[in-house]
Amino acid sequence: MISLILNNKKNLTDILNKIDIATLQKYVAGSLLAFNCISNYIKNNYDDKQKLFQLIKLLEYHLEPLKTFISSIEILMEESFGSYIPIEGNIGIVNSSSFQIDLNKMKIGQKYLLNYKTTQFLVKKTENSDLSISEVIKK
Repeated sequence: MISLILNNKKNLTDILNKIDIATLQKYVAGSLLAFNCISNYIKNNYDDKQKLFQLIKLLEYHLEPLKTFISSIEILMEESFGSYIPIEGNIGIVNSSSFQIDLNKMKIGQKYLLNYKTTQFLVKKTENSDLSISEVIKK
């Protein structure tokens, strides 16, 4: 996805012109602020559960519109770049509802990064020409 964006900056600009950037920035800033307050609250062992609950509600309030923005951007990208987005190394394609991988385009043992929705996967063709897919867990 990142290489697609970097290689199509003009299309990305067109997409971003279709969304309300000021509102997006408001929800991103609100989410970061609420998350920072929650982490500070927990780190310092404050004991007011009602305030913690209010901070969590504030975070949820800002995260819901962000999900909508992300979905909208994905839809606009698919419309702009076509229905399918190539997978790293051109081993396949991804769209909003599925992904397809061509084992014949993959090199044995080489790892490929696949971004699908909000999850990253590491894809590899094994020595037996089997497909190995594992989820990338970020800490």
